[in-house]
Amino acid sequence: MDRQEKHHQQKAKQHEEKKKEQREYDDKIEKSTLPFHPAWIVAVGVLLTGAAILTWTFQVWPFH
Repeated sequence: MDRQEKHHQQKAKQHEEKKKEQREYDDKIEKSTLPFHPAWIVAVGVLLTGAAILTWTFQVWPFH
């Protein structure tokens, strides 16, 4: 095996290793996502903020 072929094999091995690391990273990111859509956090926040403003403005608890 000459030097050029050895270099080519080393580059191919590095490329495969990089692809493997990227796959592992992608799997880790995919597993760490929320079990629900992030828009639900915004919706719940808006509702709670609205309830707090109504309660503060009218001194009424909307859940009587």
